[in-house]
Amino acid sequence: LRSRAGGPRAFCGTCRAQAFAVGKVPTPHRANLMSSAILARIRVEPRRRPRALLAEDDPFLRRLVARTLARDGIDVIEVASGTELVAHIGRLLDGDPTAAVDMILTDVRMPGSSGLDALEILRRSNETIPVLIMTAFSDVETRAQAQRLGAHLLDKPFDIADLRNLMWAGITSADPGT
Repeated sequence: LRSRAGGPRAFCGTCRAQAFAVGKVPTPHRANLMSSAILARIRVEPRRRPRALLAEDDPFLRRLVARTLARDGIDVIEVASGTELVAHIGRLLDGDPTAAVDMILTDVRMPGSSGLDALEILRRSNETIPVLIMTAFSDVETRAQAQRLGAHLLDKPFDIADLRNLMWAGITSADPGT
């Protein structure tokens, strides 16, 4: 379609979404057409998918959690050790846009560095990214330290539905658009 000035036209988001929801190609009607001049003045940024950083040294659990979160529409960055987690957090704190995440999910005991050590580094820099800590070693000290640092502790073995609910609650609380 062309506008009277000869430029391309677009459909409003509501009509496009309704048409695609029922599996049809959107059809134009006069009220839903916008000229390219109007579109040029409107800056619309596409909504990106939430991103989570997953640090787990057990490859089977890491793969299971990553696939579950990916099915829920969360992009997952996987790291296999505490050393990799600390390096990723360092890039995040340096402002690397490829390291940006909405949520961190980490094991407590991993090779190189613990999840709690990485969390301390994150909190010392005043970052408020939600953190969910998974552990099979839930002693009183670990719980107290996790709570002091503002993280939620999830005991292994855990129900995958509990993990999903906690992840979405953390991502939603970190999202300034909600």
